[in-house]
Amino acid sequence: MSFFLNQTEHYHKNDMNDLMWEVTVCNSIEPANSPVRQILTQNRTYGELLAAYLFNLIPKKCCNNVMEVGGGYGYLMRDLLGNSPNIKANMVDISPAMMARQRQTLAAFDVNYLQSNFFDIDPGLIQSQDLVIMNEIVGDFPTACQITNDMVSHGNYGDKSLDKIREYVTKGIIELPEDGPTNLNIGAIQALDKLCSCHVPYIFLSEHSCEAMVKDHMAPYIKLEPLGNPQEIRLIGHSEYTIRFSHLESIAHSFGYRVVRGNYTDFIKVNFSNRIYRIFKSNSQKDAHEIIRHFIEDLYIYEYLLLIREPLMSGGST
Repeated sequence: MSFFLNQTEHYHKNDMNDLMWEVTVCNSIEPANSPVRQILTQNRTYGELLAAYLFNLIPKKCCNNVMEVGGGYGYLMRDLLGNSPNIKANMVDISPAMMARQRQTLAAFDVNYLQSNFFDIDPGLIQSQDLVIMNEIVGDFPTACQITNDMVSHGNYGDKSLDKIREYVTKGIIELPEDGPTNLNIGAIQALDKLCSCHVPYIFLSEHSCEAMVKDHMAPYIKLEPLGNPQEIRLIGHSEYTIRFSHLESIAHSFGYRVVRGNYTDFIKVNFSNRIYRIFKSNSQKDAHEIIRHFIEDLYIYEYLLLIREPLMSGGST
């Protein structure tokens, strides 16, 4: 297969109606009666757990202006505003359907809404933000598929995405494998580059990772191979790709950001009872057991980056 650019913009703008078939971690914890809420050490929503974690690492008083890009149903921002009602919130989404849902969820709050492709946003708006969140959405950004080192180094394809990849490679920010084709999350890389170029003090992003590993007591039960090559996730009407977080780390470091990297187990804590271990050992196919098993696996598969820009820190990139 030859080079192509996987894009999801048309789907999200024209065909997307809801997220019910796309079971994100955020949405799976939302219902109070969800089987996964019952196994947590704290019976709280995703947004409540993430807010507690973030504001333990960064000062809440410095996060007055918060932008969320691709905010789904608005649950995460709802919980941030519930935790910090003085936040001035900006919701940015390419999907009219999701923006309509966000308006419903956040009706009790004073929120600004902007329906737009992230890359079309005025940098001035981004520069005014203290914290930008891209939660479980960077896999939706364009991915350059089936590219080779030779293609990027010597090819003259006239493709803007390949030209941009060549620029990152030449500057030593990212590397491509010497042999064989690979996929590269060029859209996620460019999105983070744009945020860092705007000197946003705090940036949080998360997604399925192609580099995730299980390093704790669950290693015998969850087998994850850190392939390093973004893998296709086929969904209704479109495909997304897992993220190579090491490339995003490189972008952050090139701008002088301090980076905290981990997986969702850092802030979503499971009560690992004997029942949980039995579910994994037995490979039970009961609905509730499958939900629990897949949920815990996702806690390891999803990685996040928290970027922190220290005072007087400067940097530059592409």
